[in-house]
Amino acid sequence: MRRWMILGWLCLAAAPAHAAEPASIAIGTTSVHIGAAEKDVLPALREQFDVEPIREHLYQVVDKKDKSAVAGIVEVREGKVTFASRDLGAFEGEGVKSFGKALFKAVDDAKEAGEQPIHIDTQIEQNQTYALKMITLTFPGRRIVLYLGADGGAVDASMEEILTREEDAVPQRARQAASEAPKPKSEAK
Repeated sequence: MRRWMILGWLCLAAAPAHAAEPASIAIGTTSVHIGAAEKDVLPALREQFDVEPIREHLYQVVDKKDKSAVAGIVEVREGKVTFASRDLGAFEGEGVKSFGKALFKAVDDAKEAGEQPIHIDTQIEQNQTYALKMITLTFPGRRIVLYLGADGGAVDASMEEILTREEDAVPQRARQAASEAPKPKSEAK
């Protein structure tokens, strides 16, 4: 029962309040949404943060005093925001490790049972010294990613909220499966 309560809380917290309004996230006190004008968003972010170019069209939003404190990332193309994410924090300790393990199991179980109102994906990436578990909750236009580190890693858990364009909202695996699905044969008349 607890696992469904956790998933329910995450769904309510992540789902946009009004479908008619564009999904937005707050980076500091600045509300950012897909399609927002660059001329409005970047100056507003610069009032509170340093906005540093990562590469063409992509900006990292960092604390003015502590450059290692990343608040988010914004991508702008043709004068409009096409991607925005905000850092939801990094957490250490046994409590968050237990929470992460329980959440990973709940999401993995729900995925296996096929009882999911949203697209949920789990993935494990590892090398010889470190494993990283990722839980991705995908909603239309929004994604929540929970990163769970294992022993040897720098962080036990961190979370990220990502806004996406509708065409980017479907995870790669689902797109690939759809493209590989057999096409219906046209019926002869």
